[in-house]
Amino acid sequence: MFLFPKDIFAASLGFEPSNISVKNGQQFDLKVLVDNPDRQKILGIDLVVKFDPKVLQAVKVSETKLYPNYFPNEEVRIKDGEVVLSGASEITQPVDGQGQMAAITFKAIRSGKTAVGFDWKADSTNDTNIVSSEIDQDLLTSQPQPAQIEVKSGSLWDWLKSLLGF
Repeated sequence: MFLFPKDIFAASLGFEPSNISVKNGQQFDLKVLVDNPDRQKILGIDLVVKFDPKVLQAVKVSETKLYPNYFPNEEVRIKDGEVVLSGASEITQPVDGQGQMAAITFKAIRSGKTAVGFDWKADSTNDTNIVSSEIDQDLLTSQPQPAQIEVKSGSLWDWLKSLLGF
């Protein structure tokens, strides 16, 4: 039996774009990207994405075909200040999990600067994590970088359109 240091296999998560400026009332997408350079076999990924609900509103979550199964269903993915999503493979057919996992559509609702980030703590399985099928560890070994969002004031017309849903 070989023992490997904890950080020898690592994967990471990130947002694209990682820095964006939008107008108040504007909708925009943040892609959730998985980087798995060692191509470890992954059973699943749990995402807990946190944001300031006073500045941003999560509108929808769109998954990709990176994983065959996504949970929970659309109705319970978006909460006040939080988006929760899990992607899972079949236990007998893990995937290498490289690429875009999802896109989160946000709407800017107040001017200001804020961040959208992953809730992650080392050695915790109740937050954002990447579950390996080959070794008993979370492949996410460091805090993923948040996306920086700047919401600028729009014109009166922009505000009125956002209020009326145009």
